[in-house]
Amino acid sequence: MWASICAAYTLLYPALSLTSLKRLVVVDSAVTVALLVVIGVVYAGSGIGFSLFGLALPWWLYTLVTGIVIEVPLFIWYCRAYGVDFDS
Repeated sequence: MWASICAAYTLLYPALSLTSLKRLVVVDSAVTVALLVVIGVVYAGSGIGFSLFGLALPWWLYTLVTGIVIEVPLFIWYCRAYGVDFDS
């Protein structure tokens, strides 16, 4: 998961010249959905349990929470490095 998020922020988003917050959110949402689909194919119905800080979580919630934790620092870096416009 971390590899796909890192690839999005270092390769895909710069190649698409995403400098408006609206475009960044749209493309990032598509990347997140694709990530959930791929992980869902592997873990949905598999019976594998996920735990975060002692809490049992379904695979999709675990994926979203850990994805957000990985993505926030990269989002901040990307916005600063590429001058993302928060007004448009």
